[in-house]
Amino acid sequence: MDRSLLGMESNQEAANAANITTAKLTKWLLGFTVALVIIGIVTLLLMAWPLLYSAQLSQPSLGDERLVKGWTPIVVLASAITLSAISLFTVAVKRWRNKRLLLQVTALGQDLKECAKLRTDYVNAVKETNDLRIQKDDVNNELTKRKQELDGLKTLRDMRSAQAKNIKGHIIITHVNAGDLILDLDAENEPCVTVGLKIRNESLFNISIPPKDVKGSLFFANRSLAEPIRVINDLVRIPIEDLEPFAYGYITLLQPLRVNEIERIQSLQDSPSAKFGLGVLSSRL
Repeated sequence: MDRSLLGMESNQEAANAANITTAKLTKWLLGFTVALVIIGIVTLLLMAWPLLYSAQLSQPSLGDERLVKGWTPIVVLASAITLSAISLFTVAVKRWRNKRLLLQVTALGQDLKECAKLRTDYVNAVKETNDLRIQKDDVNNELTKRKQELDGLKTLRDMRSAQAKNIKGHIIITHVNAGDLILDLDAENEPCVTVGLKIRNESLFNISIPPKDVKGSLFFANRSLAEPIRVINDLVRIPIEDLEPFAYGYITLLQPLRVNEIERIQSLQDSPSAKFGLGVLSSRL
């Protein structure tokens, strides 16, 4: 529980206890004052008795001995009046103190409400400050991220400029698939050898490899074949067009064979050097 609330409750309890005590004391003093008033009245009667009944008092009787004579009634009356005044003054002082205490408690309650309001404002201000700090951190992080992206774009721009000068160095043949080898001169198809190439575009540009622009020929047993190579283009084997960066494409090459080349291939079938190679191939991208 809040200390301020505890203090307020303690003061309120003290004020309530003071009110209860004052009420009890007031009742007691009022009773005492009433008693003193009765005593004063009796004393006045005793003082006035000799004056009212002076003729009867000239004859001694047994009642005369019970009358109070001399200064005693005056002293009793003065004492009663004094005690009554003291009692009334005491009650007045107690009530004044209780009223003052109640005013202090009321003022303290108002101060505590104001303090609670100020505390609430402070908590809200701290919360708003933390929110602004978080927003500032988010803005700074976003600015740092954008700066890194701009630096990355600058690097990409430099890379694109460098690749534009030699883009062929970023077109990679990742896999070679052996195709058909036709050596029969009487076959329906011309003698040839086919090879499939899997190509990866490692540049930052979209590339196309037009079939008509592929130049060169294959090698066999370290010797270049005479006929120019061709790219097969049909419904199944589609040429590479607008291949995106870091994507893969496929082309199939057909190498025609002459008669002397067929004879040489047949004669070297069991030789370790009887291998086809890509040789020097080129294409306009």
